[in-house]
Amino acid sequence: MEFGFNRHWEGGGGTSGAALSLKAPQLPIFWAIRMDIEEHFMWLNVSGDQYLIDDVLVSDINLHWYLGLGVGVACGFWDNPVGSNKTYIGATGRLPVGLSWQPIPLLEIYLQLVPHIGVQIVDEFKFPFGGWGGGLGIRLWF
Repeated sequence: MEFGFNRHWEGGGGTSGAALSLKAPQLPIFWAIRMDIEEHFMWLNVSGDQYLIDDVLVSDINLHWYLGLGVGVACGFWDNPVGSNKTYIGATGRLPVGLSWQPIPLLEIYLQLVPHIGVQIVDEFKFPFGGWGGGLGIRLWF
């Protein structure tokens, strides 16, 4: 479970909400499904990241840092109370960087920042399209 934020470079606002983060032990991809719901707006994002670097920062407390590459696909729906409704669909490349602490083998706590850049293809075409995201989360390892 992750609690995070997403802000656009253009300054046109952003979202905050919760995400479910998953990783299958056999695959090197960290998957996330995120849904942000606010008044008149809903945003759904699916992303997958692969860590290029996952290295020990402080071995005594099992604190790691990581840097990865990933992709994300998102869609948003805006119910404008004074005008027309809009739908947004886009895709981005992601660069997650963060800290990861695993105090016990079952539990991981992480903090990450994720700059992203891509293209918006629906309501209007926009390139480049992107911003900053990030979050604080926990993962349970089974």
